[in-house]
Amino acid sequence: MRLSRQKISKRPLQLLGNLTTEQFFNEYWQKKPLLIRNAIDDFESLITADELAGLSLEDQVQARIIIEKDSDSPWKVLYSPLDEAVFSEMPETHWTLLVSDVEKHMPEFTQITDQFRFIPDWRIDDLMISYAAEGGSVGAHIDQYDVFLLQAHGQRRWQIGAEPVENEDFIEGLEIRVLKEFFPDHDWVLNPGDLLYLPPRIAHHGVALNDCLTYSIGFRANSHNELLASFTDHLLQHSDNSQRYNAIDFQQHPGEITANSLQQLKKILLSNLQIDNHLIENWFGQYITEQKFELDTRPEHEFLDYSAVEDFLQTQKDVSKQPAIRFAFIKHAGYSILFINAKKYLTSTAFAELICDKRHIHSQDIMDIVSTEEERSVLFDCVSQGYLY
Repeated sequence: MRLSRQKISKRPLQLLGNLTTEQFFNEYWQKKPLLIRNAIDDFESLITADELAGLSLEDQVQARIIIEKDSDSPWKVLYSPLDEAVFSEMPETHWTLLVSDVEKHMPEFTQITDQFRFIPDWRIDDLMISYAAEGGSVGAHIDQYDVFLLQAHGQRRWQIGAEPVENEDFIEGLEIRVLKEFFPDHDWVLNPGDLLYLPPRIAHHGVALNDCLTYSIGFRANSHNELLASFTDHLLQHSDNSQRYNAIDFQQHPGEITANSLQQLKKILLSNLQIDNHLIENWFGQYITEQKFELDTRPEHEFLDYSAVEDFLQTQKDVSKQPAIRFAFIKHAGYSILFINAKKYLTSTAFAELICDKRHIHSQDIMDIVSTEEERSVLFDCVSQGYLY
């Protein structure tokens, strides 16, 4: 299995079927499906079915089992926390185990997600791994986000629609969203190392032809309602709660809301909606780097002060970023705003680029670039909280 980080460039990438990233974005991204045979040569799964089942039993791991043709209903779903006994009760065929956020629990899987860093890190949602017994499936469905499906072990047959589904129509009474009608345009069998890209809302149905593992690399696609709700919360946190609406008019009708009262209300609302780039940047950087779920990343030992952190960084070792923690930055003239786990810092652009671009950083490279108290604060927070380890 040969893995190498792909950089944004105009050279052809094997991962994309020898397309350049420019060609991929222009022709396929959020437009139409793409099948890439042998996207990764000699690929072997980094995890076995038994190991995946073991991971699904751990605390903080989100997992579910979907059983088709169960005796009680056409589809049955079991949610985490799971226990070991559940696997001994599984039928021989027609069931699927799905485990989310694998790269956050097992850092070695960042070598998979790093293949897709031609898309911004802050867009990557998670690596989900599914194991399916023969016949295992989750039914014909659509996703609201872009996804790459990497076949890791065994074979899976994918039937794919060609156009986005405009009007959703799902089978009623099920715990999962299975399309009532599905008319595929493509029918492909994927082998280990094959990669399938699907844009949002493209109907697809995958069925395991034998015991198989599939890696699903999904990308965040927040709804406008989610963005508005989060931004509104941010505005409320920064508004002046001491002010009150106290409009009053002399009027003939007690129940009338006068034009003057509405005008005063409009003035209040508009004064609290002074939206500028600075406000948007701070909100979005914090929002997009917030942890999806609580995961204890703190090291076993506690660093009591910055000198202890400096001693740690002077060990001439590589430090790694905790995969569960999101890093991003916004560049300005002469400085950058660095966001780590929903917290913001002002640093040099060189410092922000080093921290965000590299998965593994030599400790001396970090020490060489630190020049301000704010950057020392970044390192203290990152090391003491286990964001760098």
